[in-house]
Amino acid sequence: MNPEDFPDLVSLVYARARGLDRAEQYVEWAQRALELGFDGKNLIRLAVADPPLWMPAVRELFEAALSELELPAITDRQALLLGAHQTARGIVEGRITPAAGAAELAAAFSPFEGVPLDAWWQLDEAYWCEYCRSVILQDALSVDEAVISQARKLVDLDWRVA
Repeated sequence: MNPEDFPDLVSLVYARARGLDRAEQYVEWAQRALELGFDGKNLIRLAVADPPLWMPAVRELFEAALSELELPAITDRQALLLGAHQTARGIVEGRITPAAGAAELAAAFSPFEGVPLDAWWQLDEAYWCEYCRSVILQDALSVDEAVISQARKLVDLDWRVA
């Protein structure tokens, strides 16, 4: 199964990679997976975990549950790209405005190297910074158009190779 098709998995690993995950999110994810008919010893153990939850144990159960479900382990770098890919797809499909998408990606990926994520801070600032706008508009007619163009590039990027 593709991780992108598994309910709530992208948002969970994306939050983990950004250091924004909470133990309760893993339990809720496991409960939802069970409701959808998925099964596994570690998935059940995670779904019935009671507070206080110890994050290292919860993450270990999560990784074991992914393995049981035959879902690949997702590194933090892959998770960041996967989350960015999902946001970019939302921009391209019109579910997320270019300004909101640029702001989200800029907040998460300005220092990211080696992939087309390091330019998002400039795209985000182009909405209010005249200099950034002049740099961005060399290749596009509007800032929105430039954001959509970069989002298309990001959608075409394979998050698995990170």
